[in-house]
Amino acid sequence: QSDRLLMQINDMQSDNDELMEYRTRMQKVNDELNLQRVKLAQMNREIEQSNVELAVQAELLKNINGSLSKDIPSFIGYIIDSIMQTRKAEFCGIYIDKNVYFNKKPLVSVKCASNPNLHEVPEMRWLYEQASDKEDDWRTFYRFPKEEFPGLSQTKSLAAMMISLILDEEKYGILVVSSEKRMAFDEHITFYDAIVPQFNLAIHNIQMYEKMRHIAQTDGLTGINNRTHFNKLFAEQMDQTLRNSE
Repeated sequence: QSDRLLMQINDMQSDNDELMEYRTRMQKVNDELNLQRVKLAQMNREIEQSNVELAVQAELLKNINGSLSKDIPSFIGYIIDSIMQTRKAEFCGIYIDKNVYFNKKPLVSVKCASNPNLHEVPEMRWLYEQASDKEDDWRTFYRFPKEEFPGLSQTKSLAAMMISLILDEEKYGILVVSSEKRMAFDEHITFYDAIVPQFNLAIHNIQMYEKMRHIAQTDGLTGINNRTHFNKLFAEQMDQTLRNSE
């Protein structure tokens, strides 16, 4: 009887071992399914983000085709808004140097998600001077001490990326984008690889248009407005004066 009891105990132990092994296998399968579920969710998010970026790029191309009718500041504002919305950026700023499109002063346009009242970012000029003269060259920053970054230090930025804007092998400006995520620019920067050349093309189109308009409106010898353009400006000013009773 004791032998029979011992056999039963051994059988129960064997069944218990098999049950534990089965439970372990099921846990591994469940862990693998959970991992695959996480990977699938990540892939879906990346696909959705790619679709959004492609839609933005298509819209940018449409705007570039019509960029001749746009002025530089409004086009830059459109680019900044597109980047802010698409990449969920904390900050985005563009600096264009003087004499790029007959502008006597540099153009600086910035926008910040957490600080909408941020309009002055003095370090943009310094960053432009530090930027590379080569295409497809970008730099990242992870510290923003107030003495060096009086503007960006007023944001929630934990990482920032600076891309040089190059036209005809010459640097003419920079694009600066920041994020609240420290690892935001370690990968997935293909969006900017596509956006920057399109932006350069738009600037080139507007630049050529401005050159042609400048030639048509000014005297080649003196550089002042010619008679045709003077008459146009005079008529506009006279109309404004009469309307405002000045």
